[in-house]
This record gives sequence, C-alpha cells and structure tokens, in this order.
Amino acid sequence: MFAVPKGPARPSEGLHQARHDFAVLCVRLLWSVEPAPGWPGKEHPYTGEVTDSRLLSRGWTDAEKTEHARLRANVQVLSLKDTGHPF
Repeated sequence: MFAVPKGPARPSEGLHQARHDFAVLCVRLLWSVEPAPGWPGKEHPYTGEVTDSRLLSRGWTDAEKTEHARLRANVQVLSLKDTGHPF
C-alpha cells in the first residue's frame, strides 16, 4: 500500500477549489457572452409550467470574460497535474 501525500503536494485539493470557483462564476454570469435578446418560454400543455425562457442578456463585460478565461485555464492546468500526479 502507498501513502497519499498530504498538504500542498496533493493537487486534487487545488483542483476542487478551482472547480468550485469556476462553477460559482458560471452561475453568476449571464447566459450569453454577447448581448442577446431574450425570448418567452413555452407553456406545458398539462401543467401550465412555463419553461425554456431566457431574459435579455447585456453580454459579459471584459472583466467577466477575462475572469472566466483565467479560471477555466486554471481548472485545465490543475486537471492535467492531478491526472498525471504519481501520488
């Protein structure tokens, strides 16, 4: 049996945090990167629930685009380090 390293030598901990940070950002961002009109949803014939609607999107700011790219790249780098880590 082998010992799993503890502390900063364990890359999966950094990956979990990076994925969390990226997911939080993605939830906060609008649905469209570029400005786009919204559209009304469709009413379900039996339940009356309205689904598939989108609100008007002002698009992402340059700061949001930069932050998205930075966090996404960080997740990719840490994913490669985690999968290639010898443990």
